[in-house]
Amino acid sequence: MEREVEHMIQIYGPACSKLGYQPDSDPWRDCILSLNEQENMLRYSTRPMTTTCFGHRGFYHCSAF
Repeated sequence: MEREVEHMIQIYGPACSKLGYQPDSDPWRDCILSLNEQENMLRYSTRPMTTTCFGHRGFYHCSAF
């Protein structure tokens, strides 16, 4: 987990500093987490998904993978 956090700081830390956040402050850390989350959303939202539904008329249960 520490390596992942260090990697996020190396990748997003300079960008957050350029955006005006003071390094090693809570808003700077929030910025790093936000940028990482945005990248993850883009990465995983472009993957193909499969939806499976089963049930009978009026009562369905669907799952997306």
